[in-house]
Amino acid sequence: MSRIRRTLAACVLLVPMVGACDWFEDPTPDVIRITLEGSGARFMVITSTEFFATSDEQGALTAEVFRADTTNVTLPFDGNWNIKEDQRFYLVAVPAESATATVRVQVFLDEDQEIDNTLEAGPDNPVRYMYLFNQHVLVDYDLL
Repeated sequence: MSRIRRTLAACVLLVPMVGACDWFEDPTPDVIRITLEGSGARFMVITSTEFFATSDEQGALTAEVFRADTTNVTLPFDGNWNIKEDQRFYLVAVPAESATATVRVQVFLDEDQEIDNTLEAGPDNPVRYMYLFNQHVLVDYDLL
């Protein structure tokens, strides 16, 4: 009987330990994937992982981009970027013509869908997306 009790006790102790293994997994994503879907509109897509984000006194977030890639695409657009090192990503997509276009924007971190939104994009209202992981957004410009 005592052998059965010891086996049961070991199983009871083992279950929480196995569940705790999730605590040791790295939560940071490796890849970001963004899709833009629409009716064949042409867009200029600007992406970067090298930027600095700040916010002003009103809390508006802005980015100073150091290096970016610019691509002219016809929707649909599907792109993947490795963000394991930088843990940041910046995207602006503007219709190439000065007209507005309805765009469905989807953002995936690794395989998990984070955003699924449809919007009217135009020259004054581009598609904007910024991802920051464990980055401090400074409010006081004196710290810069």
